[in-house]
Amino acid sequence: GNLVNLEVLRVDNNHLEVLYDTLGQLSSITLLDLSFNRLEEVPMQIYDLTTLEYLALDHNYIMLIHGAISSLTGCRSLFLSHNVIRIFPDSVGSLRKLEQLSI
Repeated sequence: GNLVNLEVLRVDNNHLEVLYDTLGQLSSITLLDLSFNRLEEVPMQIYDLTTLEYLALDHNYIMLIHGAISSLTGCRSLFLSHNVIRIFPDSVGSLRKLEQLSI
């Protein structure tokens, strides 16, 4: 399907381990909730979702946050707690609109 107008996607608590590449085609998305899944990495296509204002990736198994997170310039809320993050980039500091950060 063509979900280019989709603004909110909540797929929390679904035991997801991988996401489809088509996630990067959600060009209007403002809220993406992927919390309480089994993700081990943040798919690179998420960093292409520049319209995101709210991103929840908490309660997964994520070890690395890529420096490309700086491309989420509209992000106001970023939830990353309850993961196993070993690498956290300084580029998060460039998210000027960020109001909530949970790590």
